[in-house]
Amino acid sequence: QQWIAASQSPKPGFTCADLDGSQHMTGYFHGLGLGAQLVSLKFGLLHAMLHGQVYHFPTSHYVNPLRCAARTFDCYFEPPSPCRADSHRRLRKPPIKCSRPTSS
Repeated sequence: QQWIAASQSPKPGFTCADLDGSQHMTGYFHGLGLGAQLVSLKFGLLHAMLHGQVYHFPTSHYVNPLRCAARTFDCYFEPPSPCRADSHRRLRKPPIKCSRPTSS
């Protein structure tokens, strides 16, 4: 948890605007089932941490809108960062890489 907190918060003397943010591409993420979305959150956080970016939870149609108007997993899990997605100099969308079987 210390590694996550250290990598997802601005260093002393810096602000969230000095960091790049990272968030899933919505169309891809919304096409996943709930279990796959949860696994994807884990890989999204790991990708952001390994690339020096701050991760933000995407919206999800599985989040109850009556309990969470924002429709993000922030309502169920502690946000990985104190930064807001709109506070970064740039918000990146990690590429989705699919491998296809090759025919021989």
